[in-house]
Amino acid sequence: MCYNDLPIYTYHRPEEGEQILCQTLPQLTRLTHVQLRSCNARATLFDAALAHPTVITVLVNELPRRSLSDLDLSKVILDEAWMSDRLFQNVERCMDQGMGLKCLEILEPKLLDMNFGSKHFKGLEQLRVSTGLEHICFSWLSSLSSTYPSLNELLLKNRRNLHFRQRTPPFISSFVEETRRQGLNEDFSIKYVSLRRIIAQGTDDWHVISLTIATTFGSSSLVELLTLISSSFPKLESLTLNTEYHKTSYRIDDLVSTFARFPSLRVLYLHRFRKRLDFGSGTERSMPSVQEVESAGLEELISRAERGLLLFTSLLVKQVRSLDSIYIEDLGYEHEKTGSGRLWRSRGWLHVYNGERKLAGGVGRTRICP
Repeated sequence: MCYNDLPIYTYHRPEEGEQILCQTLPQLTRLTHVQLRSCNARATLFDAALAHPTVITVLVNELPRRSLSDLDLSKVILDEAWMSDRLFQNVERCMDQGMGLKCLEILEPKLLDMNFGSKHFKGLEQLRVSTGLEHICFSWLSSLSSTYPSLNELLLKNRRNLHFRQRTPPFISSFVEETRRQGLNEDFSIKYVSLRRIIAQGTDDWHVISLTIATTFGSSSLVELLTLISSSFPKLESLTLNTEYHKTSYRIDDLVSTFARFPSLRVLYLHRFRKRLDFGSGTERSMPSVQEVESAGLEELISRAERGLLLFTSLLVKQVRSLDSIYIEDLGYEHEKTGSGRLWRSRGWLHVYNGERKLAGGVGRTRICP
């Protein structure tokens, strides 16, 4: 049998599946890569993959629940691990035996300054840092880049809404300063920032490629904020917007032209965005009033919301040529004006599928009774 890469999933009757796989592996004479997923990295199968003579890497999402001190783990790559004072000892022991690690999440930022530099993470590709109240100095990033040539992504999770305002990382400092200058800084928070390492023409730089923004009850213009984001982060590929607490709606043409300012945007997540859309009145795009819809019942209310979102996203993908996918999540009440009655939710993926920039996919619905 000729297989180079073998993903392995076992769900039902795992013992029987493991036995069959252990018998099959020796027959795969050209096998080089094994992925052990969703099978609790069962020990016998894990050992069989390590012992296979042609296998170069064994990718696992968790380690077997037994001692591995007698094994050479140089073939093993762990998908991700969480580093804290208490949770990392077993992973460290395995790394001392040659194991590699794709993604490391730092749960306590102080560890970055304490002993992070004394450890070696073979094959590290992604680093996630959960920020809290502590100050994080990013002077280690340049040395980390040289130590780990495979490291290409850094994700910062803002566990405290004020962290990025009070202790701004250098790669978003000019953006944050400009929001202060324009009076926008109190009306949104940055939840996540993702950076990618880009090496080109002798330079080795980190660029913001993903942002998660949540707006507040403030009155600042969403259009102004998006315009500033687009100019501050020209390589931004993914943008998540949660506008649950924003109170203003905008003409859809203005929103479409604002999103068109993003030259590299590929994925857009829109949470609670329906009420930000103003379709105008007296045109073919106009939507019936809330009172008209509520009198027609809940089904019409949900259909109206979905039609509006689909109309907006259809216009959006025609203008934002880089956009590949949009995720929509919205909810509302049976009686929109008073926020009462049955709660409903719509969510789903929409994907651009041909040269005419048409959307495929759908927005599913769930109704929840109080």
